[in-house]
Amino acid sequence: DHRDLHSFPTRRSSDLEGDFDAVFSSSFHPAQTCSLGTSYVLNVDVNCDNSKYLACISSNEVKVMNELLTVTNTLKPHQDDVTRAAFSKIDPNLLFTSSKDCTVKLWDIRTPDKATIIFQDTSSASKHSGPPSSAKKPILTFDTSQDSKVVCAGTEQMGEDSYLLFWDIRGGSLMGGYWESHEDDITCIKFHPSNNDSLASGSTDGLVNVFDLSQGKEDD
Repeated sequence: DHRDLHSFPTRRSSDLEGDFDAVFSSSFHPAQTCSLGTSYVLNVDVNCDNSKYLACISSNEVKVMNELLTVTNTLKPHQDDVTRAAFSKIDPNLLFTSSKDCTVKLWDIRTPDKATIIFQDTSSASKHSGPPSSAKKPILTFDTSQDSKVVCAGTEQMGEDSYLLFWDIRGGSLMGGYWESHEDDITCIKFHPSNNDSLASGSTDGLVNVFDLSQGKEDD
């Protein structure tokens, strides 16, 4: 409602001037659409050269599409719920998926029958504090650093703990983890677009944390 727009108590130089309907006089509509049936979409992404799109959907599939949104590949990457999918930030043919099966997987869509790398929790201190007795860490979200050297995943709360896990993308090895920064499910992770040592995380505990990964300890 344009009347609400003009009732704001303060104005900035970037605020709209004039009638709302006049400023937005052009009609906007989707350039392309793609129906994925009865499944709902968990997240979408575009690759680094803008030639491919993906949709992670509730049927535990990842649909890869061309510029016309024609499906070119369908991945069923995990046996358990798929929680997120995203393209590599430096290679247009690579994409990552995460799942409640406690893994993040790297895929090459040119050879989609088998994951290129599987990232798993291999730490010796893998059991959390408190019930349940399972040491599994279902993964809800992840992101990769801008240089695609590190992947960080966030987990469900298991017992009293939830985890941020870090892997070296080049070799697949676990680099370590944080587990004192959130007290509930970690729902989102985002690396800084230019500083590979800066990472933000969010959780259903109501906290947003920003980490400096160049520090040696989580407390720092």
